[in-house]
Amino acid sequence: MRVLVDTDVILDMLLARPEFVKEAAAIWKAKADDKFEGYISAITPVNVFYIARKLKGADTAREAVGLLLAAWHVCPVNESVLKAALSLPFKDFEDAVQHAGGAALQIDFIVTRNVDDYKQAKISVLPPPHFWKSWVDSGLSVMFGHVPSRILRPCPNRATSGRDDSALSGRYGHVPRNRPLRHPVRK
Repeated sequence: MRVLVDTDVILDMLLARPEFVKEAAAIWKAKADDKFEGYISAITPVNVFYIARKLKGADTAREAVGLLLAAWHVCPVNESVLKAALSLPFKDFEDAVQHAGGAALQIDFIVTRNVDDYKQAKISVLPPPHFWKSWVDSGLSVMFGHVPSRILRPCPNRATSGRDDSALSGRYGHVPRNRPLRHPVRK
């Protein structure tokens, strides 16, 4: 099963957003355990770098992008994908690009918290809890009760005082201030 995980779910994991991190971590762990073939869009590392650099600095941003590229396959963004995305009836071009890249690789599902943004999708779209319960959960449902400490480890915290992070809210939801960037531990 080929699954494209939207940028918002990846950021939930890397930014340790309290209300979403458990689901995102469980999906990341299931991918690491080869429960499905996991993909991100080529635009996801760019977005992650931008947000992580603003919140944590360039070194942490590079580390986060390195983790993404080591853990996930990448859907292409090339001329044909961009042209296909432009022809889609999506309100948000970024979502259209992710969808078109997934379609080019015959992705089975897109996992996103922004299901409403994909109303015109030709690929099945599921929010993280529905994807987990319907397709991944094979005796691992205990992970929803807690996130094992070996999945998450804190990165050095860099203060963001004096920065205006309000521009980072919106599309990717609330961006917490002064929180450590967290990511899965490599095997």
